[in-house]
Amino acid sequence: MGDDPQLVTVNQPAVRTDPGRDASVADAFEIRWRWALIGFVIGFVGMAAVGGLPTDLVANPWFTRMTPPQWYAYPVWLAVATLAGLLVASYVGVRGRSCPRGAGRERYAGIFGSVGGWLAVGCPVCNKLVVAALGTGGALSWFAPVQPWLAALSVLSLLGAVWWRARTLMSCTGKGLSGARLDPGGAPAS
Repeated sequence: MGDDPQLVTVNQPAVRTDPGRDASVADAFEIRWRWALIGFVIGFVGMAAVGGLPTDLVANPWFTRMTPPQWYAYPVWLAVATLAGLLVASYVGVRGRSCPRGAGRERYAGIFGSVGGWLAVGCPVCNKLVVAALGTGGALSWFAPVQPWLAALSVLSLLGAVWWRARTLMSCTGKGLSGARLDPGGAPAS
């Protein structure tokens, strides 16, 4: 047969693999680094824009902030954007049939972490929902003191989402990431 790749069928459509390679590992999933990097950049920039522009952490002509940002706002904003980018990269950069897309825990934790992070770094009296529910006085006296706790919960929630997603990926082969096919170019391996 030589050194040419062979066509192997494993209860799925045929996959191309190298000779002597375990077909179940080839069928599990592959990491596409180029797509993972693109997913990270899109997730990071998207979450940084969604979290930074309306809260006026990034100066812009569309939004103004009535109270100055708290000491924790910038680190939390960057942490939420980074973790959201990692979570997006884990979905975009991994391809495979026997690896689930997500059990739900990381999805809900990611949504809570992203929305909570946005609320935590925002101006308490600029948020129309908070002002409508609590009034201006309630936003400053009730919601503002809760924002640091909401920030911590949001970052922990996103850390949990990334951790759950990594566990899901590592359980796909039973061997952890050592069983994954690594394709540095991002194109399907032939």
